Formats: sequence, C-alpha cells, structure tokens
Amino acid sequence: MAPSTDQSWRAVPVPWHRRWGRRFVYLILLAVVVALAGLAYEPLAESLQLRSSPPPGRVVQADGLDLHMQVAGPPSRPTVVLFNPWGLPSASWGWVMPELSKQALVVRWDPPGYAWSGASEGAADATRQAERIHAAMDTYDVKGPYLLVGSGLGAVEAQAFAVRYPDEVYGMVLLDPWHAPLMADAGARADALDHEAALRRFSWPRFRDWWQKTPDPEFGLPPGDETVVLASLRTVKLAKAQAAELRGLPTSFQDIQKLQTLGQKPLVVLTSASLDKDGSDGPWANGTQAARLQMDELFSKLSTEGKHQVIAGATPNSLLCRRDLADQVTAAIRQTLGR
Repeated sequence: MAPSTDQSWRAVPVPWHRRWGRRFVYLILLAVVVALAGLAYEPLAESLQLRSSPPPGRVVQADGLDLHMQVAGPPSRPTVVLFNPWGLPSASWGWVMPELSKQALVVRWDPPGYAWSGASEGAADATRQAERIHAAMDTYDVKGPYLLVGSGLGAVEAQAFAVRYPDEVYGMVLLDPWHAPLMADAGARADALDHEAALRRFSWPRFRDWWQKTPDPEFGLPPGDETVVLASLRTVKLAKAQAAELRGLPTSFQDIQKLQTLGQKPLVVLTSASLDKDGSDGPWANGTQAARLQMDELFSKLSTEGKHQVIAGATPNSLLCRRDLADQVTAAIRQTLGR
C-alpha cells in the first residue's frame, strides 16, 4: 500500500499578527496588575512610615481640616510660633524647638499635606495658612502675643500672619525669606510636582529609587525627626501641597505687600550664605545671591529694632537641619525673646 499523502494532521501555523497580538494583550494585563498593585501599596506604605513615628502633638480641626500641632514649654509672653520651610514638615525644627521650649511656649505645626496633617484641595496661599494656624491655636487655647519665626515660604506665611493679626504680633525672626522679585516663574515647577504626585500614586518613585539604589537624603536632624522628614518627602499629599503653595504665591506676595512697617517690634532677618544646589529650598531665579542679601538687609529696616545677619557656611535647609547652624537660629530667637 502506498503511503498516505494526507497532511491534514500537521499544525496550522498561527499568523504572526495573532501571535504578537496575544503577547501584547498579556503585556497590557501585566501593566494593569502592576499599576493596581502600586495603587494599593502606596497608601499603605505612607501610612506605615508615618505610623512608625507617632505625632508628638495633637491633630486638631481647623478650617475643616485635620492639622497636626505640637505645643511645648512653659507659659510665656510671647508665644513662639514656627512656620516651616517649603517642602519640609514641622520636624525640620528638631534642633530648635527642644532648646526654645526650655524657656518659652513654642508651637510648631504641619500645614495641609505635610506629615500628619490631612490633605486639602483648597487654597494654599500664605494668608489662608496663617488663618489655619490661628484657628488651630484657638482650638488649643494658645494665646498671644506671638513671636513669629519662619523659614523660606514659612517667612512669607509669618508676614501674612502679621498682616492678618497685627495686634497679636510681638515680633518676627525670618530665615531666608522669599521675595517676589527674586523668584522664578513657579508654574512649571508646580506642574512637575503634580506629575510627581501622579507617579507617587502608583509607587513608581519608590520602585525607581529601589531599582537605582538611590540613597535617602541626609538632613542631619535628630533621628526621630529625620525619620519623619524622610517619610513626609515621599508622600502623594506633600507633592500636591507643594504645587498648591507655588500656585498660591502671587496671592501670597500681593497680601504681604500690606506689611509696610513693624514700628518698634523686634525683627531679625537671617540670610544663609548660599542657596541649596538642588533647588529644594524654593524656585529662586538664577543669580539672585547678591540681591538676596540686599533685599534681606532692606527688609530688616521695616522695624526700628531690625537686625540682619548673614550665616556663613549655611544654606536655607542646612540652617535648620545642621545642629551647629541651628544653634545660631536658636540663639537669635532667644535674643529676640529677651528684648
């Protein structure tokens, strides 16, 4: 018998477009699974990181938001109120607050989106922030007069507080205050932060840093405060809060123009010798160093008791976070308290 020539038993080749199309579907499904996993993991990771360092103060209601505020020290007149640098939570005062609270009542707080405070979709201009901390201190029954101490954007918020509540202000100590003429257009920086917040929702930056073995930044704060700062820096809500603060800058600068004089109230302006190279201290325009010194000197003239001091070897962030430099901040505040 002749061998059969029937070839029907042989497998029919799958067309290439069907073969690759199926693989493409699998890749899409894998990407969706990874994205959903990141979306589920990110809130858990943020919660666990901050939970490892319980808030040192209380979370109170102000302006319909949960705001974390710590009050420490003996009753005093004035009460010291600390306004944080842009992007850093109240833990950034880790060297300053314990020393000051030995002799005065000191308040440090976290604006919406920072550390233990809740997120906010509302305005984040300086006047709104001043109203929030004022309401929180009312809840805590913390009375004035207040010595306002602010760094960077926090110095703008301190000025807005002085405009909003002039009769409750004892004086001010401002570290590297932001000045409208010296700031670059913050729109692109705010858009980038919104993009970063979107990536953080899916834990992409955490995975990227793990894959690239990127070390954590070092601030030099006490260990507990350092942990809080690092945990806060990675959150979705902080990136969104920073973007909102930048978008609120035009309103903030417009509001503080109303501060024309402090009369005889104490005013100290501390200027770091240089800016942070990574731009983390704010959207400063290029080549503003000399102008910063001049504007800080001019600003100190708002009070007949005004003083201006340049801190050698300091940048805006290290001025608070490096102990030897933070000690100089503490000394300046103590001198102001003693007037």
